Amino acid sequence: MTALSANEVSLLDTGAHLAYLSRSVEGRLAQLWSAGLFIERPSFYPQGVLVQQTRDYEAPSDGTPTYRDFCPPADMRDVHIAVGLDRGGDPTSVKVCMGFLNQDSPNRLGNTLLMAVCPESKDKYPEVAAILSPHEAQLPRLALAGVVVGPHRRAVRVFVNSDYPAVCNTTCHKGHSSSLPCPFCLGTKCSSDRRCVLVAPFGTIQDLTAAHPPRTAAHLREMRTAYQSFGQTPGGLGLDTHLSIERTPVITVPPSQIVPLSLHLLIGLTLRMLRLSIEGLTQARGVAAGRQFSHMLAAALSVEIGAEPVPYNGGNFIGRHCHAIASRSDAVVRSLRPLLPATWLTAYERAWTLFRGLMSTLNRAAIVPPAEQRQFKIDARAFVRLLPGTFPWVSISPKIHVLFSHTWEFMGLWGSTGLYGEQAIESWDGFYNQNAARFTAETPLLSCRKLVQTMALSGLASDALRRAKETIRKRRHGAREAVGPGDRRLGHNKPWRRECLATLEKRAADRAKWATDQFDKTNQVIVAFSMKS
Repeated sequence: MTALSANEVSLLDTGAHLAYLSRSVEGRLAQLWSAGLFIERPSFYPQGVLVQQTRDYEAPSDGTPTYRDFCPPADMRDVHIAVGLDRGGDPTSVKVCMGFLNQDSPNRLGNTLLMAVCPESKDKYPEVAAILSPHEAQLPRLALAGVVVGPHRRAVRVFVNSDYPAVCNTTCHKGHSSSLPCPFCLGTKCSSDRRCVLVAPFGTIQDLTAAHPPRTAAHLREMRTAYQSFGQTPGGLGLDTHLSIERTPVITVPPSQIVPLSLHLLIGLTLRMLRLSIEGLTQARGVAAGRQFSHMLAAALSVEIGAEPVPYNGGNFIGRHCHAIASRSDAVVRSLRPLLPATWLTAYERAWTLFRGLMSTLNRAAIVPPAEQRQFKIDARAFVRLLPGTFPWVSISPKIHVLFSHTWEFMGLWGSTGLYGEQAIESWDGFYNQNAARFTAETPLLSCRKLVQTMALSGLASDALRRAKETIRKRRHGAREAVGPGDRRLGHNKPWRRECLATLEKRAADRAKWATDQFDKTNQVIVAFSMKS
């Protein structure tokens, strides 16, 4: 399907729901305040010291930003909202939603505001720009005017969260294949001759000792002006000027307010660790052994861990599967014990131990204590250094670079990454699939319009507000009973669920496809490494 025009996208608007975005935001925040459920989300000093917010926001009378990059001082009262988009569902559609971080459980679907749904099969830049065009002027206006919550006018901090391609398309970064692949900083991809002019001032992300200058919202605005007003092209500006911002930015926010992909880091790095086991065996014992082990690994993940690849997630594992794989990674290590050299096996087991600790902190939707943040930084850097230090074919990908350099920076500034994560955006796909019968229409476009209208008219009260109105259930006093040998709360005591032969065959086919795909990708890495060495 081709990209939607601006007129087609405008068909999804629902009057006040989108034309008056600030009113929708103020209304939702006012509900939280009146219910006593509004939670302050302050910022922190680099040492982990809480910044006390004592000043109210004053909207500028001349309509120009008072603070550089729409970034008010840390001691000013504010509200945190997150904007993100995700492609998925059946039929495939792109959903744009806004999350409100000043409440308990902000990652729940009911605590977000659905802004738009478009029947697109792609989330490339043209589609993203068309989908966000109705909101392009609303978000800066909202940040400029602020919102009134209770007795105070507060500044608005807009955060961008989603997966890596969506973040790059929203900020108009070229992506992971560009010369400067990181949307947070100016580190170069590698030190080739073509990029030598940028290696000296910026360094490469492969060099774990280099310090890379951060990107700025001022540069994004400069590129927006150059591309929109003056009709410049990336080729005319040059790499040292556009710095891999090769399209007109859609949403301009400071890099400190781009959420470092907490959910997709979990999924991507779990898959990277599984591939590393296949790569190590292929390098040590050859192609045939690597291919055979990939199928053994898929079987072990299914039987011993209970994790199955899911087709709707690209044939990979979802978030809860990744947590299960990390917590039971000894099953993977055990299958490698007679096959890998002792040095590699010890390092691989150590990597799983570090990653398991990182995962619990990275995805926790709560403020992380300063001591745990410092330990997270130490473990993240140890994990990333361990991989290329022991396995020479491993290169620092953009996601590994984000874990090494930027997750702890975001966590130190805002207290958590999981609170600002993209889980709520992902849950809209499941909601749309489960309620598809309610939104059927003549065309996919009208079906999406019906979904947005239904959510706007119903108000979709947040879970926090619904809990505030419900009768509180009295809990039983006393300690929880201990789990006994026959307790059905244990997985192995639950009765076996019968499944039809077709379901079992499909799962076996999905596992075989996953194993084949992972071996093909890991074999390409080993072949490329062998050609270089």
